[in-house]
Amino acid sequence: MHRSHLFNELIELYTHAGASYERARRWRFDAVVGNGPTDAAGNLVITAALAAIFADTASHLAIGLWLIAINALSLIRLGIFFAHPRADQARRRRLQRLFSISLVAHAALWASSFLLFAPPDSIAHRSAVLIWLAGCAAWVVAAYTPLIEAVLGFLLVQLLPVSLVLLLSGARFWQLVAVACLMFLPTMAMVALRTHAQLMRGTVTQFEKEELAAALEQEKKVVLELNRDLAADLARRERVEADLREAKTRAERLAQELEKLSSLDGLTGIANRRRFDQTLAREWSRAQRGEQSLALILCDIDYFKQYNDHYGHQAGDACLRQLAKLLEGSLHRGGDLAARYGGEEFAILLPGLDIEHAAGLAEGIRENLFELGLPHAASAVAPVLTASFGVAAMVPGSEHAPDQLVQQADQALYAAKAAGRNRVHRAGERSLAPLGTQDSLLH
Repeated sequence: MHRSHLFNELIELYTHAGASYERARRWRFDAVVGNGPTDAAGNLVITAALAAIFADTASHLAIGLWLIAINALSLIRLGIFFAHPRADQARRRRLQRLFSISLVAHAALWASSFLLFAPPDSIAHRSAVLIWLAGCAAWVVAAYTPLIEAVLGFLLVQLLPVSLVLLLSGARFWQLVAVACLMFLPTMAMVALRTHAQLMRGTVTQFEKEELAAALEQEKKVVLELNRDLAADLARRERVEADLREAKTRAERLAQELEKLSSLDGLTGIANRRRFDQTLAREWSRAQRGEQSLALILCDIDYFKQYNDHYGHQAGDACLRQLAKLLEGSLHRGGDLAARYGGEEFAILLPGLDIEHAAGLAEGIRENLFELGLPHAASAVAPVLTASFGVAAMVPGSEHAPDQLVQQADQALYAAKAAGRNRVHRAGERSLAPLGTQDSLLH
């Protein structure tokens, strides 16, 4: 997302007067307050570990006071977690402000641990605290991104003072570390802003779907009531019929809008499985009439279960959105379609393309994903996120069915996994998988 587009998106999200936008703005606090128990437990463990590290570098009284203060803030957020369900709207706004203030105050206490307890001449102590600060910043971005103002305040208060102290230390090594911290700060801020915009847009879309469904249901009730009126009073038939036609038109328009929204995947924003199946049937018939080739690419993220287990489901969702964006950005023809096929699997339908060109497109996507360098420490293939691709193409005949094309692409995808993952395999190529590897291909 380009910066200007990102900021325009954020401005619209926070200035639009629509009901769905207002609900999304209220939803932000509901989305983050549930992290209170995890927050409190994690802080208790991490601060205890830091206190043990600082035991020989600072007074026990100072460390004790610091421990009490930082865990008290976690307990405040834990209390907000329990108070939130019973609070009215006005009290929720006050709880949200208190939640944000406690998070920023937490950042100040984290920064103070580096400034007060890590000796300037101890690389080990300073490095340990810097690693914890970076991890804490990443956790806050992952857990509290919907409450973006609190996240930005946290990053600024936590990282800026530490960076300035290191920059003014006079030691070249620590000055280089300070530069790295100053680069890390805007990077994390942009990640938080982009993720926040995507979450808010997805939430607005979901609420719009609900409102359209409710409006459609209301229109159905109106139609039923008009039908009852028609049966009760034939004298009003002409007027009632006109009202029915108008209600039907509105209902059909709402149904069309709901149909359009229902063809998109709620998480990634690209076409969903339903739209893929419809497009495949349509393009299959068209290719059969014109005796043209129809190509299909199936793409599956390597070791995605391990990715979720290692980084968490929010990071997994962000990963799926990023891959979906990459797939859509790789298509330049009007008839091409990228869709979420299911879970971490995606499909690309390419009318008029043979298997060689489709495989070339898949290889380009695979390389672009690898060059993104998204970390995947739990992968057995590479230290970054990778994907496997199965490619198939055929000229549909009367003896063929669309399922055969999907089956060929799926078999090619399985062969790509069996051959080691992070590769493109074309249908009909010999698989390199040794016997007995099927269990190892499960996510």
